[in-house]
Amino acid sequence: MNQIEAQRIETEINRQMIDKVAKDGIKAQMFRYQKEGRRMKYSMVEIDGELFWVRGTVETQLYNHLGLGMRELEGVMDYTVRNEKIQNAVKGLENPLVFRTGTDEEGKKRIYAVVTPKFTHVGHNEVFALTEEQLKLLGIENWEGEIIATPTKVYKTYEFPKMTMEPQKGDIINCGIRVSNSVKGLGGVAAFGFYKRLVCSNGMTSQHGIFAGSRKHVGIADFIKLEIKEMITSIISKIDISDKINQARQERLDITAIDGILYNLSIPQKYSKETIEIFKKGYPDNNTRWDLVNALTYVSSHSVERDRRRLEIEQIAFYLLETPAVFIPNKEPKVTENPMVVKMR
Repeated sequence: MNQIEAQRIETEINRQMIDKVAKDGIKAQMFRYQKEGRRMKYSMVEIDGELFWVRGTVETQLYNHLGLGMRELEGVMDYTVRNEKIQNAVKGLENPLVFRTGTDEEGKKRIYAVVTPKFTHVGHNEVFALTEEQLKLLGIENWEGEIIATPTKVYKTYEFPKMTMEPQKGDIINCGIRVSNSVKGLGGVAAFGFYKRLVCSNGMTSQHGIFAGSRKHVGIADFIKLEIKEMITSIISKIDISDKINQARQERLDITAIDGILYNLSIPQKYSKETIEIFKKGYPDNNTRWDLVNALTYVSSHSVERDRRRLEIEQIAFYLLETPAVFIPNKEPKVTENPMVVKMR
């Protein structure tokens, strides 16, 4: 997707988003029940007589603002008592809340984020322009860009053809950064180190630590923009990961333990099986942690169609690069008819 398409998406989303500021006149109810074998989990919020659906992370966000914990509320089995607890918390609000509302694909009115009056949204194109301005100040003039849009964020990858590493002869890795911005206001601005192995076009993204940074959409806009530029500078200054690659190349793995490692890294079973098959074929380094990283990123690049899932696996691959296998729990997966992804411990 090109910049024009990204701008079209941003314009459309911003046109649909309506910020509703409310303190009084709010009613909220939590619903938990079984329907046709499925557990239904959502809340309904009434703002000035208008009803909105609340689901997922936004639901947690709402109750956090009300000073209530999700587990605590879900533990109250009596529907009347639970909703009375919620309504008492609403009455106790000291400051107004800002509800970022819109209409979803099914035509339902939804709350996409619950924020405070300090919320300041910096648009996608402005975030990308600030990034590019800072890259030029750092002497980086050339890059190849790709934009990915998910239901909650827009990502732009900047790959730098002249910024490379070569951990072994002929195995060239391009460096870059990936910048993301929240579409609905649920998250903030984030930037990560990005790396692509040219021999097979495999990519991985650093999500944590010194190779990543983030900034919430809270505060004065000029301060947010300044911190975005500082974040880019910090990541570029630490982008060389040759030492981590060399360490991963030296750690040999027990091939019988790979299934447990991937299970504990939250890799879905169908991608785990493919990763193991590729890993068993052998690499020049002969079954090292670096080989497992490359097998995983190969699957991500060649077999995963959904952008969001691909980004998740790229981030897990970098975690594997940073983390010696001895620190990753090696618990054998349970065999079930419908295997579920387990969150990283």
